[in-house]
Amino acid sequence: MPILFGIALGGSYVCRKIIGKINQAKFKKVVLIAVMLASIKFIVDDMVEFQL
Repeated sequence: MPILFGIALGGSYVCRKIIGKINQAKFKKVVLIAVMLASIKFIVDDMVEFQL
């Protein structure tokens, strides 16, 4: 568990350093596309599961 805490702190530090350099509009678009693709995958997986 202590290693996970260290990883979380490190990730938080890195994110704070790069947050100002990221174009927010592009970031929002990338996140929305990722959520959409994940949603489509879950829907397809459920459709395939119910057909079996």
